[in-house]
Amino acid sequence: MNKSHVQIIWIDEDERNKEEVLFDSLKELYEEVVFFKNPDEGLSYILENIDKPMIVILDINMPQINGHVICSRVRENSKLIPIILFTGVNENNEPLSDFIDNHVFAFIKKDTDLDTIMAKVKEAEMLLVTQADGLIEDALEEWLQIQENRNLDEPLLIQAGGRSYSINEILDEVRLKTPFGRTFMKDVVSLTIDLILRGKRNLP
Repeated sequence: MNKSHVQIIWIDEDERNKEEVLFDSLKELYEEVVFFKNPDEGLSYILENIDKPMIVILDINMPQINGHVICSRVRENSKLIPIILFTGVNENNEPLSDFIDNHVFAFIKKDTDLDTIMAKVKEAEMLLVTQADGLIEDALEEWLQIQENRNLDEPLLIQAGGRSYSINEILDEVRLKTPFGRTFMKDVVSLTIDLILRGKRNLP
């Protein structure tokens, strides 16, 4: 099974989490699962790699800087990164207004069963893909607007079966979210993520 290119960044002062089944389960599905005991180091890593596709798993009560501060700092730099609060704190006893304001993806207690936690992580990954789909469609629209001397009805892509697609046809397929359009966007996302992780391009 191919592993996802999305990074999992886990920040928690309790290093024993690395010995839990959850950590191993994440490593089975994701190429990079990076654990930080030191929250300052974890935050620095996120900010230095802010353009890479990642999901942040975050404890709330930690020394030096807590989850509230990390959420705010991440959101100052990116609105797209899903943040999952994974904590032993009772959400009824924790002020959550700033987490709501910072669009935290989920609040999960540490005693939640493994299947529920993994399902929520997969939901976060799908959110990244959905956001990427919208960005790709917007990028195609913007690209079309500056193609003054190009025939957008000329065949651009030819499938193995001989079916050809022009730029306009590809864009229509993407807009309509047909099987071809979905596959095209998925392939573009995979290629983009691969190029980013290989350091071929820094996104704005």
